[in-house]
Amino acid sequence: MTTLTKFGQTVRLSVYDSNSKLILDTSGLRVDFHVSIQATWNAAKFTIYNLAPETIKQLSKGKGYIRLFTQLHDMPTQELNYDFVINNVFSVKQVPNSVTELYCLDRSKVIFGDKQVQMQVTNPTLKRYCEALAKAAKADITFKYTDFPVNVLDYSPPSPKAVWSGTVLGALTKLGRQYSFTVNAEAGNVINLIFQPKDDNQKQSGQDKRPSYVLKTENMRSNPRIGIAKILIESNLDLSIRNGTILDTSKLITATTAEGFQTAATLANQVQAAVEGNARYVTLTVEHKGSNYTNQWVTTAMAYKPVKGTKMDDPDCPKG
Repeated sequence: MTTLTKFGQTVRLSVYDSNSKLILDTSGLRVDFHVSIQATWNAAKFTIYNLAPETIKQLSKGKGYIRLFTQLHDMPTQELNYDFVINNVFSVKQVPNSVTELYCLDRSKVIFGDKQVQMQVTNPTLKRYCEALAKAAKADITFKYTDFPVNVLDYSPPSPKAVWSGTVLGALTKLGRQYSFTVNAEAGNVINLIFQPKDDNQKQSGQDKRPSYVLKTENMRSNPRIGIAKILIESNLDLSIRNGTILDTSKLITATTAEGFQTAATLANQVQAAVEGNARYVTLTVEHKGSNYTNQWVTTAMAYKPVKGTKMDDPDCPKG
């Protein structure tokens, strides 16, 4: 099948059944997409043009999962490191085309996050709690722990036991408030817990040693908006930017403050100093939008950097 490409933009969806067998490759079809990567679970909308009726019927069964691939001109192909399952299918005739919209949820949320569990954990460190969650949900889930200081991972609250009754997502939300982390679901049933350090425990987290994504002015769709300890960027589409990505602003030439004033100074020298921090921001939410038929090809990301927090007196909160 001939690959459909306009403006040098290639978009391809691979749809697999529940046994990971490829059942649809959208090469040659128009595809628009909008992927939302949040601090909990992810969602996506894929719009495919002129699918065969039998294919639409098969997709409506809601089994299996979807992978997204993109390429710009002759640059390397990028794969979005997330799996999406189809939650709803809407198809309509727009003469001369038929348009099918796939509303998708994060695969991990469907098979893991919404499950009801009842469990009790003895000496409940974060790792033991998460292992107990996976066991109680009877789910093949692997947890990753990004940027956690050792003393936080090994911290055990004064209470000798922890009891939980509710959804897995509810448990992770509660743990996220207690241990200061966000949840990032990845492909292959991986749940990445990303620690959010404060200014006073950032060095212990190891976040400063992680590789960064260097932002460049020529890739920006608009001036980055700088606020106190946060930044909003709109760049050319890049699927490698996701929740937890370290954005390095030191090479940017221009930026706009949250109040709308533009500066021609490098962020590393002036804007950076004005907001009291270094040039590294941690991505919290991301949206990817693209098409192989229109000129839409953009990544929007909101990122923050650690700030000094208030003292926590809750005995169940680990001291980083």
